[in-house]
Amino acid sequence: MREIPCTCGATFAVEDHAVEVRCPQCERRELDVPANAASVTEEGNVLSYGRAAESQVRAGPFMLGFFGTLGYTVVAFVGLFLLGVASPGSDSGSVALRIVGLLFVIAIYTVIGWKARQLSKLPAWSGIGRGVIVGMCLSMIAMIPCAGVIIGGINI
Repeated sequence: MREIPCTCGATFAVEDHAVEVRCPQCERRELDVPANAASVTEEGNVLSYGRAAESQVRAGPFMLGFFGTLGYTVVAFVGLFLLGVASPGSDSGSVALRIVGLLFVIAIYTVIGWKARQLSKLPAWSGIGRGVIVGMCLSMIAMIPCAGVIIGGINI
């Protein structure tokens, strides 16, 4: 048995396994906080445990991640295009240079995703990771075929 305080000021004893009890003084239903939960709130008949507030996605960081990734895709596409124009031909040197350029673009995408993951752990930046993921998915629709054309593996 342990004692639980009510919002009306009364304190009452409950058994250790009880989760929902009624205050004998005001008849208000109270929720007993389980030992392994940080906080418990009442939402109808469902108990929501501590992490519910973290799922809120902020629009600003989402849009920054989305448009930032699309902006990088434009820069990367122009860079790959100029690299393809600067090193025409199918000799091994020019193909290798274009492949190195493509690997550099992929490395920067990896860094963007990793930094977005790091920032999304901060409450003020909630949503940037989702924006980056959506931006990368849409970017890859255009980038993958164009990278194949630029490297020379696919002829149109």
